[in-house]
Amino acid sequence: MQGPSNLISLETVNQVRLNAYNGVVASNVITPTTSLTSNMIVDAVHNGAASASIAINGTTQISGTVQNLVNIARTQNVLGANNTITTYWNGELAELLVYSRGVTETEQVDTGVLFNRYQIDNATVVATPIISVPTSTLTEPTEVAIATPTPGATTYITLDGTTPTAASTVYQFPVRINFTQSLKAISIKAGISSTVATSTLTLNATRWPAPSATDLRPLQLNLQLPTTAIPQ
Repeated sequence: MQGPSNLISLETVNQVRLNAYNGVVASNVITPTTSLTSNMIVDAVHNGAASASIAINGTTQISGTVQNLVNIARTQNVLGANNTITTYWNGELAELLVYSRGVTETEQVDTGVLFNRYQIDNATVVATPIISVPTSTLTEPTEVAIATPTPGATTYITLDGTTPTAASTVYQFPVRINFTQSLKAISIKAGISSTVATSTLTLNATRWPAPSATDLRPLQLNLQLPTTAIPQ
Protein backbone atom coordinates (compact mmCIF):
# COMPACT_ATOMS: atom_id res chain seq x y z
CA MET A 1 0.00 0.00 0.00
CA GLN A 2 1.13 3.55 -0.64
CA GLY A 3 0.20 6.90 0.85
CA PRO A 4 0.20 8.73 4.16
CA SER A 5 -0.01 6.56 7.25
CA ASN A 6 -3.31 8.09 8.22
CA LEU A 7 -5.60 10.98 7.43
CA ILE A 8 -7.63 11.75 10.49
CA SER A 9 -8.21 10.42 14.01
CA LEU A 10 -10.74 11.11 16.71
CA GLU A 11 -9.25 11.82 20.11
CA THR A 12 -10.59 10.54 23.43
CA VAL A 13 -11.50 14.06 24.56
CA ASN A 14 -13.86 14.97 21.70
CA GLN A 15 -11.17 16.40 19.45
CA VAL A 16 -10.29 15.72 15.82
CA ARG A 17 -6.68 15.46 14.65
CA LEU A 18 -5.45 15.49 11.04
CA ASN A 19 -2.06 13.81 10.78
CA ALA A 20 0.37 14.44 7.91
CA TYR A 21 3.37 12.10 7.71
CA ASN A 22 5.95 12.38 4.93
CA GLY A 23 7.83 9.21 5.76
CA VAL A 24 10.25 10.97 8.09
CA VAL A 25 8.47 13.68 10.06
CA ALA A 26 4.99 13.48 11.59
CA SER A 27 2.89 16.61 11.96
CA ASN A 28 -0.73 17.44 12.71
CA VAL A 29 -3.41 19.98 13.43
CA ILE A 30 -5.95 19.32 16.18
CA THR A 31 -9.22 20.97 17.12
CA PRO A 32 -9.85 22.48 20.58
CA THR A 33 -11.01 20.23 23.40
CA THR A 34 -14.73 19.28 23.37
CA SER A 35 -15.16 20.33 19.74
CA LEU A 36 -17.20 17.21 18.98
CA THR A 37 -20.49 15.82 20.19
CA SER A 38 -22.87 13.44 18.44
CA ASN A 39 -24.10 13.81 14.84
CA MET A 40 -21.44 16.04 13.31
CA ILE A 41 -19.73 16.24 9.93
CA VAL A 42 -15.97 16.75 9.92
CA ASP A 43 -14.08 18.16 6.91
CA ALA A 44 -10.30 17.67 7.08
CA VAL A 45 -8.41 19.28 4.20
CA HIS A 46 -4.70 19.27 3.25
CA ASN A 47 -4.15 21.93 0.58
CA GLY A 48 -0.99 20.34 -0.85
CA ALA A 49 1.07 23.36 0.19
CA ALA A 50 2.06 22.48 3.76
CA SER A 51 -1.22 23.65 5.28
CA ALA A 52 -4.19 21.78 6.70
CA SER A 53 -7.53 22.71 8.25
CA ILE A 54 -10.41 21.00 10.02
CA ALA A 55 -14.03 22.18 9.88
CA ILE A 56 -16.93 20.83 11.92
CA ASN A 57 -20.43 21.22 10.45
CA GLY A 58 -19.02 23.70 7.94
CA THR A 59 -17.22 25.95 10.47
CA THR A 60 -13.41 25.95 10.48
CA GLN A 61 -12.08 24.95 13.90
CA ILE A 62 -8.33 24.91 13.30
CA SER A 63 -5.75 25.42 10.55
CA GLY A 64 -1.96 25.26 10.57
CA THR A 65 1.29 24.19 8.97
CA VAL A 66 1.91 20.49 8.41
CA GLN A 67 4.18 18.28 6.34
CA ASN A 68 3.38 17.88 2.66
CA LEU A 69 2.07 14.42 1.86
CA VAL A 70 4.10 12.16 -0.40
CA ASN A 71 3.58 8.64 -1.67
CA ILE A 72 5.61 6.25 0.45
CA ALA A 73 5.61 2.47 0.61
CA ARG A 74 4.35 1.16 3.95
CA THR A 75 3.62 -2.31 5.23
CA GLN A 76 1.15 -1.08 7.84
CA ASN A 77 -1.49 1.40 6.70
CA VAL A 78 -4.31 1.89 9.17
CA LEU A 79 -7.09 4.34 8.52
CA GLY A 80 -7.85 6.02 11.82
CA ALA A 81 -4.53 5.39 13.55
CA ASN A 82 -1.45 7.52 14.04
CA ASN A 83 1.80 6.78 12.15
CA THR A 84 3.07 4.49 14.94
CA ILE A 85 -0.29 2.70 15.10
CA THR A 86 -0.60 3.31 18.84
CA THR A 87 -3.56 5.71 18.86
CA TYR A 88 -6.80 4.63 17.22
CA TRP A 89 -10.07 6.15 16.15
CA ASN A 90 -12.37 6.45 19.14
CA GLY A 91 -16.11 6.60 18.50
CA GLU A 92 -18.65 5.65 15.87
CA LEU A 93 -18.00 6.57 12.22
CA ALA A 94 -21.16 6.61 10.08
CA GLU A 95 -19.60 7.39 6.70
CA LEU A 96 -16.20 8.38 5.31
CA LEU A 97 -15.47 10.14 2.00
CA VAL A 98 -11.78 10.45 1.01
CA TYR A 99 -10.48 12.53 -1.93
CA SER A 100 -6.85 12.66 -3.05
CA ARG A 101 -7.32 15.96 -4.96
CA GLY A 102 -9.29 19.16 -4.85
CA VAL A 103 -13.00 18.57 -4.32
CA THR A 104 -15.25 19.40 -7.27
CA GLU A 105 -18.56 21.25 -7.02
CA THR A 106 -20.43 17.97 -7.41
CA GLU A 107 -18.38 16.37 -4.64
CA GLN A 108 -19.05 19.36 -2.41
CA VAL A 109 -22.74 18.62 -2.85
CA ASP A 110 -22.05 15.17 -1.42
CA THR A 111 -21.29 16.87 1.88
CA GLY A 112 -24.70 18.54 1.73
CA VAL A 113 -26.22 15.12 1.16
CA LEU A 114 -24.55 13.92 4.35
CA PHE A 115 -26.10 16.82 6.26
CA ASN A 116 -29.54 15.77 5.07
CA ARG A 117 -28.94 12.03 5.45
CA TYR A 118 -27.88 12.31 9.07
CA GLN A 119 -30.19 15.25 9.86
CA ILE A 120 -27.32 17.43 11.01
CA ASP A 121 -29.30 20.62 10.37
CA ASN A 122 -32.16 19.29 12.48
CA ALA A 123 -29.96 18.09 15.33
CA THR A 124 -30.69 19.83 18.62
CA VAL A 125 -29.17 19.91 22.05
CA VAL A 126 -30.96 17.47 24.32
CA ALA A 127 -31.52 18.81 27.81
CA THR A 128 -30.36 16.85 30.84
CA PRO A 129 -33.21 15.03 32.61
CA ILE A 130 -34.23 16.39 36.00
CA ILE A 131 -34.31 14.01 38.99
CA SER A 132 -36.86 15.14 41.58
CA VAL A 133 -34.77 14.12 44.59
CA PRO A 134 -31.13 15.30 44.50
CA THR A 135 -28.24 13.46 46.13
CA SER A 136 -29.15 13.17 49.80
CA THR A 137 -29.70 10.91 52.81
CA LEU A 138 -33.28 9.70 53.01
CA THR A 139 -35.20 9.00 56.21
CA GLU A 140 -37.30 6.29 54.56
CA PRO A 141 -37.78 4.58 51.17
CA THR A 142 -38.93 7.10 48.59
CA GLU A 143 -40.31 7.27 45.06
CA VAL A 144 -38.26 9.47 42.70
CA ALA A 145 -39.64 11.05 39.54
CA ILE A 146 -37.64 12.15 36.50
CA ALA A 147 -38.63 14.97 34.14
CA THR A 148 -37.64 14.98 30.45
CA PRO A 149 -37.37 18.66 29.39
CA THR A 150 -36.78 17.99 25.65
CA PRO A 151 -40.04 17.10 23.83
CA GLY A 152 -39.83 13.81 21.98
CA ALA A 153 -36.75 12.61 23.87
CA THR A 154 -36.64 9.24 25.62
CA THR A 155 -35.07 8.97 29.07
CA TYR A 156 -33.05 5.91 30.11
CA ILE A 157 -32.00 5.04 33.65
CA THR A 158 -29.68 2.83 35.65
CA LEU A 159 -29.58 2.12 39.37
CA ASP A 160 -26.20 0.40 39.64
CA GLY A 161 -23.96 3.44 39.13
CA THR A 162 -23.24 2.75 35.45
CA THR A 163 -23.87 5.36 32.75
CA PRO A 164 -27.17 4.76 30.93
CA THR A 165 -27.28 4.07 27.19
CA ALA A 166 -30.04 3.49 24.67
CA ALA A 167 -29.94 -0.17 25.77
CA SER A 168 -30.76 0.71 29.39
CA THR A 169 -34.18 0.69 31.05
CA VAL A 170 -36.63 3.24 29.63
CA TYR A 171 -38.00 5.56 32.31
CA GLN A 172 -41.80 5.32 32.48
CA PHE A 173 -42.83 5.56 36.12
CA PRO A 174 -41.36 6.96 39.36
CA VAL A 175 -38.49 4.86 40.67
CA ARG A 176 -38.81 3.30 44.13
CA ILE A 177 -35.63 3.63 46.21
CA ASN A 178 -35.72 0.97 48.95
CA PHE A 179 -32.01 0.96 49.86
CA THR A 180 -28.90 3.01 49.04
CA GLN A 181 -28.63 3.39 45.26
CA SER A 182 -27.13 5.67 42.62
CA LEU A 183 -29.78 6.72 40.09
CA LYS A 184 -28.48 7.94 36.73
CA ALA A 185 -30.48 9.17 33.73
CA ILE A 186 -29.89 10.42 30.19
CA SER A 187 -32.29 11.61 27.50
CA ILE A 188 -31.80 10.71 23.82
CA LYS A 189 -33.46 12.19 20.73
CA ALA A 190 -32.53 11.49 17.10
CA GLY A 191 -29.31 9.82 18.24
CA ILE A 192 -28.22 12.82 20.33
CA SER A 193 -27.63 12.20 24.04
CA SER A 194 -27.92 14.61 26.93
CA THR A 195 -25.40 14.83 29.71
CA VAL A 196 -25.92 12.42 32.60
CA ALA A 197 -28.05 13.33 35.60
CA THR A 198 -27.02 11.60 38.83
CA SER A 199 -28.61 11.33 42.25
CA THR A 200 -27.03 9.18 44.96
CA LEU A 201 -29.67 8.37 47.55
CA THR A 202 -28.57 6.92 50.88
CA LEU A 203 -30.70 4.94 53.33
CA ASN A 204 -29.79 3.50 56.71
CA ALA A 205 -28.18 0.17 55.79
CA THR A 206 -29.31 -1.49 59.04
CA ARG A 207 -32.97 -0.67 58.61
CA TRP A 208 -33.00 -0.89 54.81
CA PRO A 209 -30.14 -3.19 53.71
CA ALA A 210 -29.36 -3.78 50.06
CA PRO A 211 -30.16 -7.23 48.63
CA SER A 212 -27.25 -9.64 48.86
CA ALA A 213 -26.68 -12.59 46.53
CA THR A 214 -24.73 -14.33 49.30
CA ASP A 215 -27.48 -13.98 51.92
CA LEU A 216 -29.31 -17.31 51.67
CA ARG A 217 -31.27 -17.03 54.92
CA PRO A 218 -34.97 -17.87 54.49
CA LEU A 219 -37.48 -15.12 54.97
CA GLN A 220 -38.80 -15.07 58.53
CA LEU A 221 -42.15 -13.62 59.52
CA ASN A 222 -42.75 -13.14 63.22
CA LEU A 223 -46.46 -12.85 63.94
CA GLN A 224 -47.72 -11.98 67.41
CA LEU A 225 -51.33 -12.59 68.43
CA PRO A 226 -53.00 -10.18 70.86
CA THR A 227 -52.77 -11.31 74.51
CA THR A 228 -55.86 -9.40 75.59
CA ALA A 229 -59.21 -10.77 74.58
CA ILE A 230 -61.38 -8.57 72.43
CA PRO A 231 -64.53 -7.63 74.35
CA GLN A 232 -67.68 -9.26 72.99
